[in-house]
Amino acid sequence: MTHARVQLKHGRLTLVKVCLTQVYSPENRTPKPKFLSGLEAYAKRELYILKCEGEEPSELRLQAFREVFEYLIDDFKTYKPLLSQIKNEYEKNLSSLRQQIRELEPLKSMLVTVSEKCEQKIQEIREAEQHEIKELLQNRMELLDVIDRHRENEVSLNTQIARLQEELASEYKRYRNEHEMRKMLLAEINELRSQNADQKKVATEVVAAEEDPDGDPVTLKIALKCARNDLTRCLDDLNVMKADYNDVVPRRDYEILLKKHEGMENESRGLRQEFAKLHMEHKTLLQVHEEVLVNRDEIYTEVTQLKRSATPRPSWTNCHDYLAVDEDKWTTSIKDKSSKDILAMLMQHFAAGEGGGGGANFTGKGTGADVPKYLRYEGPVKNRNMSKTELSNLMKEIWAAKAKSDGERGSKQAISEFLYDFFMNKFHEVPEFVSEWAYSMYDSLEKFKEEDNVLFLQAVLDGTANEEFYYHHMEVIRNLMLTLQTFDPDSTGTISAAGFSQALAQAYPHKKPTQSKELLNACLQELGETEGTKALLKYMDVFTEDEEGRTGPFLNLLRRQENEEINAYVKDVIDQVKSNKTNEVGMMLLREAFMMVDPAINQEQMQKHLRLAFRCFPEELDDVEPIPLETLLKNLPKSGVHRCG
Repeated sequence: MTHARVQLKHGRLTLVKVCLTQVYSPENRTPKPKFLSGLEAYAKRELYILKCEGEEPSELRLQAFREVFEYLIDDFKTYKPLLSQIKNEYEKNLSSLRQQIRELEPLKSMLVTVSEKCEQKIQEIREAEQHEIKELLQNRMELLDVIDRHRENEVSLNTQIARLQEELASEYKRYRNEHEMRKMLLAEINELRSQNADQKKVATEVVAAEEDPDGDPVTLKIALKCARNDLTRCLDDLNVMKADYNDVVPRRDYEILLKKHEGMENESRGLRQEFAKLHMEHKTLLQVHEEVLVNRDEIYTEVTQLKRSATPRPSWTNCHDYLAVDEDKWTTSIKDKSSKDILAMLMQHFAAGEGGGGGANFTGKGTGADVPKYLRYEGPVKNRNMSKTELSNLMKEIWAAKAKSDGERGSKQAISEFLYDFFMNKFHEVPEFVSEWAYSMYDSLEKFKEEDNVLFLQAVLDGTANEEFYYHHMEVIRNLMLTLQTFDPDSTGTISAAGFSQALAQAYPHKKPTQSKELLNACLQELGETEGTKALLKYMDVFTEDEEGRTGPFLNLLRRQENEEINAYVKDVIDQVKSNKTNEVGMMLLREAFMMVDPAINQEQMQKHLRLAFRCFPEELDDVEPIPLETLLKNLPKSGVHRCG
């Protein structure tokens, strides 16, 4: 029984009919056809050459297996129609999914930009609210401190009042006892006075009796006894009075204490009134605070609604880009004017044919062979007056569709032919729409050529640059983005400044430390951070672009450094070629120059560099004619060649 065998000849896979034998292995005794072994070996060889030996999906890996599957389909003649139909359905589905991804990418970037702007505005509102809340909380804490102090004063005053009341009660009781004792003392004094008068009378009688020798001794004894009794009673009364009135204070001291008590009562009454007033003010402040919170919530709700529905005021100063007027003249003419007046001026300019390319219509360039295919049209063509935003979105769509088309074709298609196919597919083969968009794009490229991305596409269309130059820059940026993601295993979208510096060193090992330092400083500047900061950097923000396709300082510096390295590499190659003192450069001479300047270049990259330099297909390299040195100098800088090692 015979079967097809796979053989690699001149870089292509060929089928040779061989006898079917079986291959045995120690682990598996099942026979294995040589055709299957050849297909597997070819697949492994292609994956090794394309450096796609891992399990990660890629276009190159898919292309290798696509070729193997096609050979498999060709071998099975009976099942070829069914297998081809299955393969085509998979290809259509894959193409549809890629188209959907490309259509969603602008929406994704726009959504990210809008989300960031909304988050920034919300953050500003939150910061303002936090500041206001902080002030209100501080005022509240101050009022609480005042209330606590007044409460402490109230407790202290209540304690003093209670103590003073107790002292007043004791003083009152003591003064009342003193008053009663005074009455008793007066009564006793009166009694003592009467007793003293009686004693004096008795003493007078005693003296008279002594003087009288005839006095009665019995009477004298009785008088003496009475005198002694009166003396004993007076001593007892005196001791009682000393004991009763020992703690009695004078009336003057009592009146002083009474006045002091009245003063403290008046002060306590005033403090109570002040405390009641402060308590009312505190309640009022709490009510005001609640009203402020309600107003804040209402304002926040209104701001949220305005974010969703309100239309921002347009930037009228940018309108000069779409008019055939000078920027200073336009700025002066719209100064201090309302939006209504400026809109009326714009309508006048457009009515006068001063917008876009200078008129409402273009004149077709004809259908001759010297006219690019996408511009071939007879008659007037409408001018769409593209803005920078529209042109930027169209260029992104063109580059994405070009990469997809080349991947499906397996070879590069001329940009003029691709644009024709692109516009025909986009507008369903309506010639008027195709010419309208093609001419408008061509006019906008000339109008906005001060932008680097616009100037490069114009150079590709004019044949002075190669699209590989654009793909190389995209690959440089993609390499850094993937490296940064490896330093962010949790996919938080943030990385430290030290981690960002390490990612730069890993992604671009051949860059000088000063270049890496400049890139880090540009990143910090774009993200609003300072050198030496410990804050986490939102590294994905430096890979964004505005609605007009302009990138930030970081990507601009990265592209400028890459261009400088490419120019230095091209200069070294040209100097090596010039050392041979020849005016024409052949394939072998240029190959030797590439190897001398960049010893690390591999065979695949060498073939690509030669193809880009001579602007030919890979199979034409062996028969390519030498080109003048001036042509090489013109082709190399923007051809896509770069240093590999």
